[in-house]
Amino acid sequence: MSDGERQPPDFLLGQAQRRPRLTFGFISALILLAMVAVVVAEIAEDEPGSVLPIEFRLVEPRLSNLPVRIDRIRSCSCWHGPRDQAQRKYKFRVVNNTDRIINVGGGSQSMIRLIVAYPNQREPRLTVPAPSDGMPLGNFESPPDIQIPVTRKIVRVRPSEIRGANEFFGVPDSYSVWALPAAPNKIAEEFDPPLGSYPTVVDKTYILPGEEYASDRLGHGTWTFYIPLPHRFAASLELGEDTEPILDREVYERYVIFVGIAALAPAASERGKLLGFAPAPSENALAFPSEL
Repeated sequence: MSDGERQPPDFLLGQAQRRPRLTFGFISALILLAMVAVVVAEIAEDEPGSVLPIEFRLVEPRLSNLPVRIDRIRSCSCWHGPRDQAQRKYKFRVVNNTDRIINVGGGSQSMIRLIVAYPNQREPRLTVPAPSDGMPLGNFESPPDIQIPVTRKIVRVRPSEIRGANEFFGVPDSYSVWALPAAPNKIAEEFDPPLGSYPTVVDKTYILPGEEYASDRLGHGTWTFYIPLPHRFAASLELGEDTEPILDREVYERYVIFVGIAALAPAASERGKLLGFAPAPSENALAFPSEL
């Protein structure tokens, strides 16, 4: 470059100062994009596709120091239900001590599962209500403060079998262990007019790390599970108009065992991770559905 083409010193100094500013801005943008990607990845783990496999084994099963705490469990005994299925309504608290966002709402995308066991390796045929167009709103005794959409659309959901966990959960070897998802959140089923199912009502679907969810409001903070029963057993239940049958455990555990509430996360190679667990409450603690 000739003397006539040389740039003035002030121009060269400005260019030298500009490059660090551009570099700093570029690095800052990369950091911001990385932070957004982390948040999106956390939520994406709970989006469609992140469901438990049909069959899996627990990774390093243990009950101590689990990062998701499930406690204050109450339940109701609801033996009547559609298509040879009982309904069990549970109310409990969930505390997220993990470093991830967890989904605790109803449906198959939720980590919340009811652990049950069936004799003779029986695979339960689970059918649950599903959203549909033009659902009417219904009024319920529990919860009494909101209207719940009512559907007649039904879908089949494949429960997840947990192999090799009988001893861990205290279940006889002649039984198979299954994880059942709760009914979808805030949808009821009209299965025998004017009767309707007990809806799952969870007001906080996602729980951030360090957060918890529970509700003292009537009908809120409740998960309803459909439990398939053998047809002969379901048909033998004598149901009064305003009453539920009271069954001894010795009677119904020949057909189904209620093990407890779990928080389960999918993992690679058909292996599931147990994030939280609490045993099912005693039958002496059962309440009426309208009390939860």
